Amino acid sequence: MSDEIRVIEAGGNWVVRTGGAVIAESRRACEIRLPGRPPQVVMPREDVAMSLFEPRDDFLACPLRGRARYLDLHTSARVIEKAAWIWEEPARPELAEMVGFDPERLNIEQLSTI
Repeated sequence: MSDEIRVIEAGGNWVVRTGGAVIAESRRACEIRLPGRPPQVVMPREDVAMSLFEPRDDFLACPLRGRARYLDLHTSARVIEKAAWIWEEPARPELAEMVGFDPERLNIEQLSTI
């Protein structure tokens, strides 16, 4: 069915970087899986350097995932607009306070599978 969404534990240790700097690291990451799309890694807010992010006034809205506020990432060298988002009104309870990252703007990698 085209409107199915699954949120599953990603397993292992995940890290998000920009320019070599770690901005998030988690052993509690999850994957959002939607048909026809690559898995999206999300992390609990507590595992993200939220002090580097500034909330925007615009939102990402999806009937399957919910409403998420875009976040700009402020580094010492530049501002990366819409680098991430946080679900403020999730359609699924397991997405509450989870942060998603734009893989075209940030490097997301699994460091270990254990």
